Amino acid sequence: MTNLQKYIVTLAVLFFPFLGHSQVMMKELLTTNQKGQLDKSVNWTGKKVYYQIKFDSIRTFKYEGKESARHYYTILIADNAGFNNPIRVPSMVRDLVITTYFEIYLNDGIETKTFTLVYDKNNKWYRIKFAPQAGCRREELWKRVNDIRSYEDLLKSMIMQMDNNLKLDCYRGHEAKVILE
Repeated sequence: MTNLQKYIVTLAVLFFPFLGHSQVMMKELLTTNQKGQLDKSVNWTGKKVYYQIKFDSIRTFKYEGKESARHYYTILIADNAGFNNPIRVPSMVRDLVITTYFEIYLNDGIETKTFTLVYDKNNKWYRIKFAPQAGCRREELWKRVNDIRSYEDLLKSMIMQMDNNLKLDCYRGHEAKVILE
């Protein structure tokens, strides 16, 4: 066997076990509840922000002969650890090979708009695309965030950008008006 063939076989043996798991970094986390907190809220002047991301269900989606899973959640955001009177927003995650899409449906009582976070797994960055309802805007500095090291970092950063850029009370009590596909 030539040196080149030995090199290729060695690489294949070393990397083969990781091929099934390398791209879908968060697969096992997608069906578990997540929670966390931020230290200083913009919405609740200096208070802590507590959040829970509760897993609801998985639904199969078919398009042009291809099938994928959509993970549905309810995000709870509150200014207290007991989650008394939280803001509830329905959301959905599509976890693809290279990219994960978070779609959060925010209704202000009049219309529903989709907050979309696009996470690039290979390069470990995300960008948010969202044009909030006029009365619900705060800043609108949706920054691209680089060097995301974990799923927890991704969720915490997403909630922080929501707290900084939105008047979250606009969305309180309107989750029932959101129609999910």
